[in-house]
Order: sequence, then structure tokens, then C-alpha cells
Amino acid sequence: MNYHIERGTRKDAKYADGRVLESYYAVAPEEENLKEEDIVLKIEDENGNIAAGCIVYTTTWGKADIDILWVDEKYRLRGLGTRLIREAERITAEKGYRVAVLGTFDFQAKGFYEKLGYTLCGTIENCPEGHANYTFAKRLDRTAPAKKDKRAANDPGWEIKTGDEDDAEFIDDKLGE
Repeated sequence: MNYHIERGTRKDAKYADGRVLESYYAVAPEEENLKEEDIVLKIEDENGNIAAGCIVYTTTWGKADIDILWVDEKYRLRGLGTRLIREAERITAEKGYRVAVLGTFDFQAKGFYEKLGYTLCGTIENCPEGHANYTFAKRLDRTAPAKKDKRAANDPGWEIKTGDEDDAEFIDDKLGE
């Protein structure tokens, strides 16, 4: 039998994605109490500008992907990142998600995530060239409640709010900068 490979369309990709999901769900069905959703969290400064943000994508298999954590440089080392991660963990655990997964690079926040109880699951060397790309995970269903961050406790003006699509776009853009 001869095969011909050619570029597909978006419709072709959607069809293939549907078939792949069917095969996944035949082995590991979706959990009825869980749904895919985007969770956007933000902390605003005194002028209403986003000072820090976090974007989490959840799956129907109990996994929360912490996709983005960003803190404006002038607000770093004040506990905002810790507060956002802890809040993301709290929200997703309450909804029934069992594990949080995230990625970071050697020039970003490896030590930060280790301090928050994340376990290194994998390393890709030279990605990007000369650096390492790390994948971390943390069980949410076996984790004791987090200790309060002293820095954040001393600065009660920082309130975590739920963000929208525009906030998610802003946070994503800022991380890209």
C-alpha cells in the first residue's frame, strides 16, 4: 500500500484531535465532576495595574497545568508569586484536581518551585541551547495546607482577584517580554 503525506487543514487537525481524544477516553474516561477550564488570577497594584498574574489550565483527568506565573520586576521578592501559586493550588484542589504540573527553565525559577514542594519530574538539556528546561509536579490531594508567607502577611494590600481573557493576554504578553 502506498501512502501520500501532505499538509492538512484545520478541519483535518480537528478531526484527528477528535479521534485521538476518543482513543484516550476509551482507556481513561473523562471524570464527570471535572471540566477543562482556564483559571486566571491577578494581583493589582495601588493604581489598578496588574503587578502579578497566574494562568492555570485544568483537564478532565484531574490535572492542573500552571502555564504562566509572572511578577512585575518592581514587585518581586514580596511573596506575590508564592501567594498566586498557593491560591491556584487551593482553588484547583477544592475543585477536585489532584496534581499540578508546571515547567520552568534554569534561568527562571527552579529553586522557587522546589521550595513550594514541587518535585522535579524531568529535565531537557540544551533547550534552549546552553540551558535546561525542567518539568515539575505536585500532588494536590496529598498536600498539607500551605504555611503563610511572612512577606505577604506583612503587606495586606495585595489581594488576589480572578482575571478575565484580557488579563490572561496581558499576563502572557508580559511573560513574553
